[in-house]
Amino acid sequence: MSQVSCRLPQLDARIGQDVASVHIHSAVSLLCFSLHSHAAMGCLGSRQLLCCNRRDMHLKALSQAWFICCRLAAVLNMTPKEEFVLHFLANLSSQQLDHVHADTDMAHTFDRATEDLSAETRSQRHFLVNLLAYIMQQPPNSSILSTHLFTPGKVHGSFPLGSTCGHPVGQVHYDCGVQFTEDHDMVGAQPPLQDAASAHFVTLLSWGALSLGHMLFSDVHATIYGPVMSHRGIDPRIAAATDHAWLSTFMLMRVESCWRGLQLKAGLSGDLRMLVLNGGLHNLLNTLPAEQADRQTFSSRQECVALETALRDVFYTAYNSR
Repeated sequence: MSQVSCRLPQLDARIGQDVASVHIHSAVSLLCFSLHSHAAMGCLGSRQLLCCNRRDMHLKALSQAWFICCRLAAVLNMTPKEEFVLHFLANLSSQQLDHVHADTDMAHTFDRATEDLSAETRSQRHFLVNLLAYIMQQPPNSSILSTHLFTPGKVHGSFPLGSTCGHPVGQVHYDCGVQFTEDHDMVGAQPPLQDAASAHFVTLLSWGALSLGHMLFSDVHATIYGPVMSHRGIDPRIAAATDHAWLSTFMLMRVESCWRGLQLKAGLSGDLRMLVLNGGLHNLLNTLPAEQADRQTFSSRQECVALETALRDVFYTAYNSR
């Protein structure tokens, strides 16, 4: 195991107590301090925060988070993109993003000041934060989800995860092999994802990482719009001023579809869904075989099936433990 592979604490599979804030137990472990929405308190010798009002506490915690992020990035020899993710986790605001990328529905769900999010959207945001934390706990450029987050253009010419298409991306767009019916069954489902529940879990991981990478990094859009993902003509119903905004919404809709599918097909709703998903991420860290986890891309459909089978088993282990 490389030095970086165990550089961050284990992901916490519990459900956060503050349902109004972003669920960041794992992000907290990244930052080494507690951060809960409007009442944040540091844990690095900053007991004086207890005497401050809430606004001062929040500002001091964010200032402290910036310092900790810089120290962690240097000590752990993080790449610039990893360091940016760490800073984003510390602030969870679209203000951290490029102005073009910040003006999307995906980015706005991360604004700390946003109070009109539905409970479903907040829970979905909680999961995406934990997904970011899970990927950050892996060695850089070591897994397919890391590729989806940091360099998704690399999947062009390789076989796609969670797809019913038996051809590499480029011959067929990535999204064309990942479609669901109105009843949330996977179109053309085949082993090992022939059951809708595990199919939604795998595609949620995949599309979640892709959506986050597209939101966070300015170089991603040009590498996937066209070569990897379909052009906006495939779904003209989405009203968007730019191709970037269209693709952001298109991918977010896939995430939302998988999110709803887990409720309808696996009977998971509310806190139970978060418990199973967080348990699944925890299991990924601890049980996924190294030879399957360390795949940046897939050169054959057989390699995809091996990882999809492992992910299916990880999901049902968490599901049966609920």
